[in-house]
Amino acid sequence: MVFMQGATSLIETVFSKKVLTYLDTLVCFYYKATARNDFGPR
Repeated sequence: MVFMQGATSLIETVFSKKVLTYLDTLVCFYYKATARNDFGPR
């Protein structure tokens, strides 16, 4: 029971870290694309 709770929390931690990293990359990519569109030739 304790082992299951520990494994679940570990999986949740890894999963949330991966999601946060993915979101961070997505925001970075979106920001770069938006900045390129803003400052690029129209």
